[in-house]
Amino acid sequence: MLSRIRSPFHILTTQRTAVFSSIIAFMVSLILGIPLLHFSLPVAIAQSSITQNQNITTPIRVCSAATMNRTASPEMSANERLGLHSEFHRKLQPMIGSFRVKQTARFTADATPIEFNDITARRYWLEDCTTLFEIMEGTSNNQPFTRLALYTYQPLDQEYQLSSMDTRTPGLMSFRNIAVEGNNISFGMTYPFPGLTSQIDGRSTKLRHVLHLQNDQHQVLSQYFQYPGDREFLAIQYTYIRMQ
Repeated sequence: MLSRIRSPFHILTTQRTAVFSSIIAFMVSLILGIPLLHFSLPVAIAQSSITQNQNITTPIRVCSAATMNRTASPEMSANERLGLHSEFHRKLQPMIGSFRVKQTARFTADATPIEFNDITARRYWLEDCTTLFEIMEGTSNNQPFTRLALYTYQPLDQEYQLSSMDTRTPGLMSFRNIAVEGNNISFGMTYPFPGLTSQIDGRSTKLRHVLHLQNDQHQVLSQYFQYPGDREFLAIQYTYIRMQ
């Protein structure tokens, strides 16, 4: 039974998850500088044997209309022209906003998926108007978590790019674009799988993420796993429904 197996989402404790969230938030504030938008992250602060929850407000500098609407001019450098908001970035526009999220997860092909519903996601264009930032917060297995993701289009490589981290599993993930078919964007990478039991697995696992941009009200992120010698299966799926 899947319910008796420790999934990778059990790896981090509540306190470590919250502290990791605050560290990531602090890093974002250092990188982006002047606050134009604020969001709150839960932070667990240990005092002797007592842990109390507080809210920390973290600044994010976001896209302005002036930057969004810039057009190429002879005075611009190549770097500036390549950094303009383009039709490829506009393809991601339906993702902008606040969403309720349903997650299903299983880590073996024959397991019954577990469902988590206490999740929200917020997505913004950062100040360059070409980098989409997502912060997802919620609980799974009665533990709080934070998941961050950055999406962009790299004009020199002519591909979409995705980087993400999740406090429920170790490490950062950097994906390369492997396909664009209509409103579906696929990313891939190879990842050392942590394991399902107390023993470290470490198998080189192929990951394929498919972003389904159905419309501005509804999107799906499907995450497929393929262990060495096994067939690919749908492991994790996030369904986003826009908040009204």
